[in-house]
Amino acid sequence: MINGNSNGPNDLGLPNVVVALDNWYQNMTFQTVVKSILNGVLVETLTEIIFKGVMQPLSPENLKIKPQEQRFFIWQQLHCDISLNLLVDDIAQYAGNSYRVMAKYDYNKYGYYEYHLVDEGPVV
Repeated sequence: MINGNSNGPNDLGLPNVVVALDNWYQNMTFQTVVKSILNGVLVETLTEIIFKGVMQPLSPENLKIKPQEQRFFIWQQLHCDISLNLLVDDIAQYAGNSYRVMAKYDYNKYGYYEYHLVDEGPVV
């Protein structure tokens, strides 16, 4: 049994918060957009990723530390299990909108990742 006092998958003596987060998470499906050039033409390929996470608006405290010109963007914060491994500048589609990954916080030692995403509008 893994609980907040268990080392779980890490051997660093850090608390594993996966069990607590599992009660908060929901099943989510992202489609990541991979762009490539094929015969001189830009081709976008969608790859479906199923994971557990929760997305919410970025807190006012986190917005205050963003550059002033970015504070009016529609920011979302995603906490998720480590099966979703996005990179900064990746584009993901969720619930009819496209999101660009602006920051990734690696809390893998605690069993999760946090992403800051910018809503780029509806999927066309």
